[in-house]
Amino acid sequence: MWSRREKRAVCRCAAGSFAAILLCIGMAGGTARASEGSRRQRLISRGAVSYGGGRVVIDAADLAMLADETDRLELSFKTDLFQALAQIGTYIRTDGGLSHDARTEEDPTQIAFRDLVNGIRQSQSLAHLADTQASGGAGPLFYKFETNNLLETTGDDTGMPVYIRPATEDNLSAGTAAWAEGRCLVGNGSDNYYFYQKGFIEGYAAKVGARVEYRYDETGRMESARLVFP
Repeated sequence: MWSRREKRAVCRCAAGSFAAILLCIGMAGGTARASEGSRRQRLISRGAVSYGGGRVVIDAADLAMLADETDRLELSFKTDLFQALAQIGTYIRTDGGLSHDARTEEDPTQIAFRDLVNGIRQSQSLAHLADTQASGGAGPLFYKFETNNLLETTGDDTGMPVYIRPATEDNLSAGTAAWAEGRCLVGNGSDNYYFYQKGFIEGYAAKVGARVEYRYDETGRMESARLVFP
């Protein structure tokens, strides 16, 4: 017969071992990939420990159940997150790479959690796009004026370079909306109106033979204009 002290020691040891096994399962869930097999297959515990007529039971079947449930949750979470990112134009590859313009067929269960989390951070990050462009990953963007006064993308480096930057309400046409750095922006058409006004003034000045003198505010935006005749 065991003494009371020995019985308590056995209970504490068994309970501690069970907690340690659960911790290991949880840690494995954060880094292991499906290609390594299911968590149930990686369990080494077998059988059951019963003490006190069933008052204390530690059964390996419980670990198998937890392992299966963890696998199910991982599959569901990774698939849902992968599809959600794809809907907003962020595509994660199994090698951890990220693209905003080319979707490839990937198995979400083969993508590490850290790569999916990184995809969330970068999905709407203009800073990430700007950094990628600056490093040459996206390549420089060049624009030039065409004869019809429209801007057109070109790879000709003699054109005017334009780099990625966050949009503002002023940049967008009135009523248009866009997400920038986690904010939903609704355009007020300020830039369009500004350039329309400037074009109208300069066109009128050319018609009447005058030149235009502008006054700008601290942001560089035109504050006022006046015609100067020769």
